Amino acid sequence: LGTISVLTALVVSSTTSCYSMLYVGIIRNVVLFTMAAKYAIHFYRRCFSSIFADLVS
Repeated sequence: LGTISVLTALVVSSTTSCYSMLYVGIIRNVVLFTMAAKYAIHFYRRCFSSIFADLVS
């Protein structure tokens, strides 16, 4: 009974740590992606606005 409970605890702890690592990785990727998207939108907006200004002038 003792060994089974210890094994169960080990399995549960390993799975929870694995899932927490997975969630941390997903959150980190989402944050990085949103930051990259913000920078890309900013850059493209500036680029297109300058092109538009050149066309208009």
